[in-house]
Amino acid sequence: MDGLILRTPRLQLRPPRPSDVEAISRLSSAWEIARMTTRIPHPNPPESVRAFFASLGEARELALVIDDGEPAGFIGHGHELGYWLGRPFWGRGYATEAAEAMLAHVFGALGREAAQARVFADNPASMRVLTKLGFRETGVESGPSVARGGAVTSRVYRLERSRWAAARAGRSRAASARAAAASGSSGSSASGSGSG
Repeated sequence: MDGLILRTPRLQLRPPRPSDVEAISRLSSAWEIARMTTRIPHPNPPESVRAFFASLGEARELALVIDDGEPAGFIGHGHELGYWLGRPFWGRGYATEAAEAMLAHVFGALGREAAQARVFADNPASMRVLTKLGFRETGVESGPSVARGGAVTSRVYRLERSRWAAARAGRSRAASARAAAASGSSGSSASGSGSG
């Protein structure tokens, strides 16, 4: 999967480059980011990021930089979906957009029947992203956090391919309806189009 690039309307999910080290180190060193992940230390120095990048060649995990013209975060899928976004990129819908692209790859190209994710119980924003994508909570367990220095309560989520496809179709219909409403407010109308 070297060189794999996934594209969305606003993002490129791409392999990390050596030139990403400083930005990824700076973004992931924020306490708000590191504390919500299992593996990121706080702070996350450039040497640690370089070592992580180097380990990706040997890992069986797909890990890509979320890029909107500059590194914004990371997303990956091994046995679970995981992602984080730097604080300056919050509130833009990037997590959902990036996770949607990753899931399309996981269910499409990789042919997986289900995906799993784990979220710390004090991370409601990530829970909302997963629920929006169609994930269902399946349990609660304890998991490690390097930044917090111990175990943290995690909620486990699962998404079957069929449920993902249905949720994706629903999001597509909702987006079409919003677009139609927006064009209707500019003076055009969809009523009487003869589609009934």
